[in-house]
Parts: sequence; C-alpha cells; structure tokens
Amino acid sequence: MVRSLIQIEPTTNFAMASNGERMDAVSSLSRVLMGLSHPAQFLASAREIDQFRDWPKPPTLERSWLAVLADDDATRLDWRTRTLRRSLEGVGLRCQEDVNNVAYREGYICRDYCFDGKEYCATLVLRRWPRDSTPGWLGQALAGSIPVDCAIHVKPEDPQEFARFLKQQEDWQSDQNTVRPDAANALGRRDARTMREDLIARTDSPVSAAIVLTVRANSRADLKQRVEMLGHEMRLALADVRVATFEQDRGLRATQPLAQCELEGAWRMIGCLHLASTWPFQPATVCHERGAPIGTTGSMLVRLDPFDLSLRSFGGLITGSVGSGKSFLMKLLLMGLGGCEQIVVEQAEPPEYAGLDGVHHVSLADLSEQEQAAKLREFITNLWATARADPRPRLLVLDELWALIKRPELADLVEEVARRGRKHFLALWIATQQCEELIESAKAVFDNASVRIYLQQESRDLSNLARAARLTQPAAQFLRGAARGEALLDLGRMVLPVDVQATPNQYSKISTDPREGRHDGLGDSTGEGGPARGRLAGVRLRSAGSARSTRAADDPAQR
Repeated sequence: MVRSLIQIEPTTNFAMASNGERMDAVSSLSRVLMGLSHPAQFLASAREIDQFRDWPKPPTLERSWLAVLADDDATRLDWRTRTLRRSLEGVGLRCQEDVNNVAYREGYICRDYCFDGKEYCATLVLRRWPRDSTPGWLGQALAGSIPVDCAIHVKPEDPQEFARFLKQQEDWQSDQNTVRPDAANALGRRDARTMREDLIARTDSPVSAAIVLTVRANSRADLKQRVEMLGHEMRLALADVRVATFEQDRGLRATQPLAQCELEGAWRMIGCLHLASTWPFQPATVCHERGAPIGTTGSMLVRLDPFDLSLRSFGGLITGSVGSGKSFLMKLLLMGLGGCEQIVVEQAEPPEYAGLDGVHHVSLADLSEQEQAAKLREFITNLWATARADPRPRLLVLDELWALIKRPELADLVEEVARRGRKHFLALWIATQQCEELIESAKAVFDNASVRIYLQQESRDLSNLARAARLTQPAAQFLRGAARGEALLDLGRMVLPVDVQATPNQYSKISTDPREGRHDGLGDSTGEGGPARGRLAGVRLRSAGSARSTRAADDPAQR
C-alpha cells in the first residue's frame, strides 16, 4: 500500500470570520467531500513544545494538518493527490506535498490507555454526533491547550443505495401500527425525508465517517485529567466521545497518517455537509519562518515578518489609544527581526528608540514644526532615492508623526513610498493613535498596509475603524473588550487575536512605563518580595485588572 501526504495550512482564522464566511467555507469543503471517489483521512495534530519559557505565558502547542491518501497503484495515487490538493486550495487552504511520514511506535497496550515508549496515550471515539451543530464545532472543541490528535476518516457511499435505505427507514418508523404517535419516530422520518430530498436534488452526498481522537500526556494522572477535559469540551458541543476500550492499539494507528481505521463501531453514515461542519483546520496562527516572536494566540506562537513572501506588500500600521502599547509592540518587532536595515523617525523627548541595538535613529525633537517637516521630507527623499538605487530590506518606522505626515509637502511622498515601497524592499510602518484622521486623509497609506495591528481603541474610533478595515463582528467585539497588551493582527484574510509577550531582558530595554520602576526590588504590597520583572511585565502588559476565565485566557478568540 502506497501512501501520500498533503500538508495543509489554513489561510484564514475561522473563529474571527463572520457567519456568512463560515457557512461559505463549510459549503466549499462539503463540495470537496462530495467529489471524493476514494477513501481519505484528514489529520489534525497538536504537539507540546518547550519554547520561550521566560515569557509570562509561553506557547505550549504546535499544530499541523494533513490529508492522507492510500492506494495500491502509485500512478492513480499521484493523480488523486493532485486532484485533492487543487480542491483544497480552492477552499482557501494552502497545501503542499509532505514526505515526512510519522512512524508508528509500538508499546504496551492496556484496557483504556497505551504507552508508546515516550508518553501515555488514550484513544477516544466519537459515538454520538451533534444533531444541530454550529459551523466549526469540532475545531472549536479542540482549540484548547490539550495536545490532541484528531483523525477524520472518510469513505464515499452510493447515493442511490442510501436513498433507498432512507425510504425504507420512513416506512419502518411509521406510526400506523402504534397506539399513539411517537416523537422519536416522527423525528426519524423527518430526518430521513430531508436527507433523501437533498440526495435527490444532489445538494448533498452520503459518506461513511469515523472521528478518532488520541490524547497524550507524560503521566497517567495527567492523561486521566486530559481525557476528562476533552470529554467535557465535546459535551459542550453536544457530541459524545467514549474511550476505545480494549482497542487502544487500533485507535493509536487510526490517528497516525496511515489512512486506516479498524475500530469497531466507529463508522457513521452522514452527509457531506454535516461532516464539513466539523472544520478541523483551526485554530490558526501566523508563524513566518524569519519572523519576530511577538506573542501567542490559542496557545501557539506568533511570528511576524514584514518581508515574508506571503504578504502582498511590506507596509504596516500599528494603531491604538494612548497607553495601549503601540511603541512597546513596535520595539518588540524591531528587536526580533534580523537581516534588515531598521530606521526609526520620532519626535519624542526623551527618545524611545535610541537605546535599541542595530536601529538607525532619527530624532526631530527640539525643532519647530516647520523645521521638523523640512527635515523629515529631506530624510525620506534621500532614503527613497537610496532604496531605488540599492534595493535591500529596509524597515522605516514613523512613530507618532501624523501631524507632520498629513502636511501637503509630505503627504504625496509618504503615499508614494507606501504604494511602491515593495518594489525596492522598503517597508513603511506607521505607529499612530490618530486612526480616524489616517483613514480619512491618507486612505492610500491605510489600504497599502498589508500588516495592520489594532490595539485597544477608543469607543469613538472603533466604529470607523471596523468599517474601514471591514472587520467582522467577532473581530470588532474582541477589540471592544481588548485589554492593554492584547492586539488584533490583520493580514487581510488572516485575522488573529494576539497576546503580546516579551522576555524579561526585552522588557527591561523597551518599557517606558514610569510605574514599573517602583517595583524594582521593593516586593509586593505585603512586603513578601514581588514577582520577577519578566513576570511583572506580563501582568502589567495584559492589564491585571481584567478578570478572565481560564478558557478565555487560553484562547482569546473564544471570549
């Protein structure tokens, strides 16, 4: 048996999409499933990682998604792989063939768990599907901090044969021979009739599906706790999972990229639309290969690179109210980036960026407004000429200079750099709190920023920002309740809530909050010796006054 693997990467964040966008995604995936003429496996894996342990809230999981096909004929398998890959890309998923197959590790098998030599595993099977499911119910149930491998096995069935079976089911559940009508029979007849009409109209197609989940832990006690937590999350989605008793070896193989499922009683006959509503490709993140680590989302690391090839341009925008953390995030991004020339222009006194290593700092302090405008125009003109003559990665940051940028002698030059900077490897980033004026007076700068980061907004600016950026209702709702240090990263199709994080060393270099100085070595209010500076940084940055539930803290997108 020959197998092929397709690595899948989501290009949108399902949790931040509107209801219409979610339904469109589910409908597109259902058409892909209806077009299958062979068995397939979709695998969502979550692995624990140990990175950035000095962050107040470090990332704990790394997620990946695969589509697995198997066949005896290598030529036919290659054709099926190409066809499925093109179909998934049409849904909006980034796909590439993967040759790294995960080897199955043998271990000892017990009644309700197994040990594969490195960690304890327990396999659960979805026994009861939710009747009325919301789009993405399975992905949302798996979006927590538990490392779970979820395998969805799919086998297409004959629609005509299934339609005849549904017709027989309507006859079996008739109330003609009963004393009084039965509610279960009426519900079964209605479901069979609805499904049969969809099959006749060819708006849906039947498949046999099995969903298997494997939970991993380093100890049996942790494993038991995680199994209970997963069961609770699935019950919240109106589904029911049971431990695969005496079939843990088969269950472990079912969640490996082997495209086989031999579990007893795991298969269910459902429609493609119902199966597509699981949408397991979530939660998503942005992790550019050479990006700067700026925080976490859904227990996953967020890396941002303004020069990444996946972005349509290099421009960026950071906007937020006073004290929301614009300069903090900008400096964090500059410290994490490498391989590019960094130039910062500001007028603050004392300067905020002067102490950063590798940053060419230009200060406009102690100058009149007219002199500032003249110096800024001369500097940008010379830099623009240099970029066209010697194109290489350059990052130009204009921090809180909106009063100068909007002057007539500078507006056209800044808009030209924003529009054409990509051709010469020049990235223009603007950090400002004047979001409303930017949208009204410099729409070209706003539109050409491929990376937009929104922090805590004033209520009077939020409605205009949501309208100009075309934010969905979940995204606007997140911003409405965002605390200090919580950001919304907008890359066009991908919109992510980010919990900004910094190491103690980074925090000591970039923080300008005068309130932090009084905590150095003074301990807490009880005189017991306070937290370390890095831990204090995380508490201050995320606004200690905003109480959150445990689940909301693990995944800001689910608030």
